[in-house]
Amino acid sequence: MAAAATATATATAAAKSVPPHPEFIYRLCVESEWKSAQQTGKFLGTAIDIKDGYIHLSTKAQSAETARKYFAAVKDLYILKIATAKVCHVM
Repeated sequence: MAAAATATATATAAAKSVPPHPEFIYRLCVESEWKSAQQTGKFLGTAIDIKDGYIHLSTKAQSAETARKYFAAVKDLYILKIATAKVCHVM
């Protein structure tokens, strides 16, 4: 019985240490990518996303650094605010 209680306490502590998902995630993109997504109704990723095997997203805290590192020269930068509750995993 003590082992089960210890396991439950450990699992509860681990669950509490995992931060909750943010309410929003952010996608930085150029105007042409945004317009294409609007026209087609979907976004399948850019060349770098496809190469890496996932769509690059940022938290709010990461967005400024992402913009500075990867989009400094971009004049038509869009920052898309995406509700995580509306994102579904596609296999």
